[in-house]
Amino acid sequence: MFITYQRIFDILNDIISKTYNITIEPPILELAPNLDFGDLSSPVALKLSSKIKKSPLEIASFLKSKLETELNKDLSKIDIVKPGFINIFISKECLISSLIELIENQENFFKRNFNKKILLEFVSANPTGPLSIAHGRQAVVGDVIGNILKFYGNNVIKEYYINDEGEQIKLLISSVKERIKELKGEPFLMKDGYYLGEYIRDIAKNYLKSKSKNLKNFVISYILRLIKKDLSNLGVKFDSWVSQKKIIENKEVDKVI
Repeated sequence: MFITYQRIFDILNDIISKTYNITIEPPILELAPNLDFGDLSSPVALKLSSKIKKSPLEIASFLKSKLETELNKDLSKIDIVKPGFINIFISKECLISSLIELIENQENFFKRNFNKKILLEFVSANPTGPLSIAHGRQAVVGDVIGNILKFYGNNVIKEYYINDEGEQIKLLISSVKERIKELKGEPFLMKDGYYLGEYIRDIAKNYLKSKSKNLKNFVISYILRLIKKDLSNLGVKFDSWVSQKKIIENKEVDKVI
């Protein structure tokens, strides 16, 4: 069915381009809402009508004859329904042929070699705390999209952009500093806007146990480990982790500008 759909789409698009020299915005061809209207349905005659000032039924009749010529072995019939829909019924022979090809080729039946280079950035949650449920949903959706794009022969790079600079990071570090003071028995103050989650106290405890002298690096690395663990549990893998801080330090934006 997929190959049949693609073939019909390509032929219909080619007929429109050559006959009318017009590009029509999608949808050109859709799955029919129910089997009474065929396997596939096209509203393209209605779209063309306003552009070329002809009756949609006249346009639909012309397109029907062209499609029947090109696809006579693949179709059982084409109906035209007012005000100008083209309803396409695929023949049983074509469906059986496609089914046999699907069984023989399995997943390769659907593969295409688009061979485009795609940078897909998703999740990219600020490293200021653990991932939320919403981030988990974004991770799954983004990973699925990336896998589909790879399946169709594209060179896909899945990227996580680490926002490790800026005001939120400053608030994060200040929050941990205050929790460190609290753990040491010193006066502390958690101001408005500070991060209050229990994980901040956990980070502070682990920092005091560590030998690290760079609080900011320790905190961001700690949270990134949490994020990467959650993503790994979801089965989501990134090809690239890009640091905003390093981009700024290396003046990458200045080079582009």
